Amino acid sequence: MRPLGRTLFRASPFRASRRVIDISGDGPNNAGAPAPLARNNTIAQGITIDGLPVMLRTAPDTASIADLDVYYRECVIGGPGSFLLKVKHIDEFAAAILAKLVIEISGLKVSRYRPDAPKPRPVQYGQPYNCFIGEELQERSIDR
Repeated sequence: MRPLGRTLFRASPFRASRRVIDISGDGPNNAGAPAPLARNNTIAQGITIDGLPVMLRTAPDTASIADLDVYYRECVIGGPGSFLLKVKHIDEFAAAILAKLVIEISGLKVSRYRPDAPKPRPVQYGQPYNCFIGEELQERSIDR
């Protein structure tokens, strides 16, 4: 991940009540700082990261991972109000972009928001997710 968004926020003369970086892609991190380091530094600066994993591939390649949405949830997004919307079919893309904009502008998850709904409990995983999978795949491809 490249820290360009953080740099632009620092350089901007404007101040906002909320700072958000949108990350979208069809694979794990393959350039810049390792994903968990970039994410943690960004969140520590009070910047939220939202994600849009694009999961259109039908055949895996050396840089793809089957659970890209889990990678985004565990390793990419973070900060107050962060969320992800995944796209599995090309015909879902426009609706996902529109929903993402509505959620970000309104601050509500419009498709699931109910003030009286019980709060969801965090999912418990047996083992932590390998957030360095993108860097490992990149290293393997260089070694070939």
